[in-house]
Amino acid sequence: MLRLVLIFALLSCTLSAHAFHTTEVPPLVDVPVWSMATLNEDGSTNFNILTYATPVAIRPDRLYCLGLFKKTKSFENFCRERKCVLLLLTDKHIPYVRLLGGESGKDIDK
Repeated sequence: MLRLVLIFALLSCTLSAHAFHTTEVPPLVDVPVWSMATLNEDGSTNFNILTYATPVAIRPDRLYCLGLFKKTKSFENFCRERKCVLLLLTDKHIPYVRLLGGESGKDIDK
């Protein structure tokens, strides 16, 4: 698995909750959409939807800055494992966006 070190998520793991503005519901936007896969504690896979992911470095490690909601299983998994897989989605993936991003893996198995 390609190891991605994600700056925003790493910072969010260690900074105070008051350092960022939080929202209860992700906003609807017309931008590229990414799928983020992380590993649950039992080794199963969890997926999330991101609308902000941009590379900030490629050497010596690939570093990305992400917009990731803190109240998700993906955030919890990433803080624990420090790795994930990102996939830039296309129009054929539209049916999966609501499934993968509509609720947290803390509430449903996805």
